[in-house]
Amino acid sequence: MTATANPTPLRFGIRLRLLAASLVSLVGFIVLTGFAMQSLRQQMIDDRVTKIRHLTEVARGILQWQYQRFQRGEIDEAGAKRTALDELRTLHYAGNEYFFVDDFNCVSILLPNFPQWEGRNFTDEVDSNGQHFVRTQRDTALAGGGTVYYRFPKEDSRKSVDKASYVLPFAPWQWFVGTGIYLDDVDLEIRAILLRLLAGFVVVVAITGLLVALIARSITRPLDRLTGVIQRLTARDYAVPIGDGERSDEIGDIARALEIFKRTGREFEALQSELREKEAAAAAERAAWLAQQREDAIRLEQTSRLITVGELATSLAHELNQPLATITNYCRGCVTLLEEGTADRQTLLGPMRKATEQAIRAAGIVARIRTYLRRSEPTLDAQDLREIIGETAQLAELDAQRQGIAIDIAAAGLPRVLADRIMIQQVVLNLVRNGIDAMLDAGERGRGRRLSIRALRAGAFVETQVIDEGPGIGEENREKIFAPFFTTKADGMGMGLNICRTIVEFHGGRLWVDANPAGGAIFHFTLPCENAGGPLREATQP
Repeated sequence: MTATANPTPLRFGIRLRLLAASLVSLVGFIVLTGFAMQSLRQQMIDDRVTKIRHLTEVARGILQWQYQRFQRGEIDEAGAKRTALDELRTLHYAGNEYFFVDDFNCVSILLPNFPQWEGRNFTDEVDSNGQHFVRTQRDTALAGGGTVYYRFPKEDSRKSVDKASYVLPFAPWQWFVGTGIYLDDVDLEIRAILLRLLAGFVVVVAITGLLVALIARSITRPLDRLTGVIQRLTARDYAVPIGDGERSDEIGDIARALEIFKRTGREFEALQSELREKEAAAAAERAAWLAQQREDAIRLEQTSRLITVGELATSLAHELNQPLATITNYCRGCVTLLEEGTADRQTLLGPMRKATEQAIRAAGIVARIRTYLRRSEPTLDAQDLREIIGETAQLAELDAQRQGIAIDIAAAGLPRVLADRIMIQQVVLNLVRNGIDAMLDAGERGRGRRLSIRALRAGAFVETQVIDEGPGIGEENREKIFAPFFTTKADGMGMGLNICRTIVEFHGGRLWVDANPAGGAIFHFTLPCENAGGPLREATQP
């Protein structure tokens, strides 16, 4: 099944709209002219009917006058009728229009233009439309008079045409008299008027067409040009000339508006260019700042690790002394047995295995310290926070066990976090050692206490809590302790918590402290989950 292209829509532009308006006006003029001609024709017929009614009344007056003469005895009845008919026969108007007289039996008494039909009975005669026109005239006269429309031939033609006659009765002689007009005369006059109107209409149409063409040209050409200007301005070509701004019509208004748009667009482009330059400079400064912060954080974190290891030196020496002393004793015993010559293979195998186990133990302690001290570029990877906490707790346990403090860890079912493993180890170790030191500050009461490490999900972050049972931190010092060189320890440097906050904030997290309701302090820090990002990721991107 092939897709069919959408047809191009017809562009109904101004030129076509002007033409359509002209055509609609033309059609409307023709329709109005038709109605006007129809009304004029009817008005002309009504005027002629009024005229023939008056003429018919005059003709009946002639009959009435002769009848009165007969009544006065001036003339006999036959003479009166003859005189009346003679007078009517000689009367003509409007060229060759005449009067006619019929009796109530539809017999023609007077028909001047058709004398051969006088004395003829027209009772059953019909016109070309099948109408008994004389009978209709008689009935109309007997009803008091009125207008009758029918078809009747002219004197010079056998062809019947439309005619309107007005008839009135003359009861004394059982006659009705009337006269009429041929309606084709009206149609001829209407046609003549139409011809004159048509001639004038053609002139008006020609002038209107010329005006429409000139107006369309004066509008469409500038609009086409301005449309091209708009397209180029849309393409950000602000060098395009506009023109037509000097015109005082709507085209001039559009041109001036486009000139303002052009100027505004040019200024906007300049502003955009300036903003892009400033954004590039700001991005460069930010990248430099992040790089510097990264270097500072690395140096601080390395220094903190060295300090921490120095502080752990006593515990490390004690922890390493035990396996080394054991190894020494086993080795001396084996040497003694060998010197006496009393040792066999099975006797030496047990002590040597135990010495090997102690050597592996000492090597593990040294390996953990070396891993902790190893310097590397910070990398933000998905890490198992429980594993980081567990490894760091092993380092702290060297000192905690010696002080009789147990470390409890609860960090199950956590999502992976985005972190630099060594940096977060440093944070955990600093907070754990601070907690141990705080509980030692409580004197002998520190023995038998527990330091807890809790990790839990907090929205898009994982929150870690280091909870001690020491004397706690006063509310007035809870922000001060994160400032550089502020410490509550007699031999402290005041840099550990400041470094921890710097590291956590570089990971996009937060570090703060609250009071432990059971006594002591709770240090909280958050790290983003694996699907989140942070400043450190930006700083470590190539």
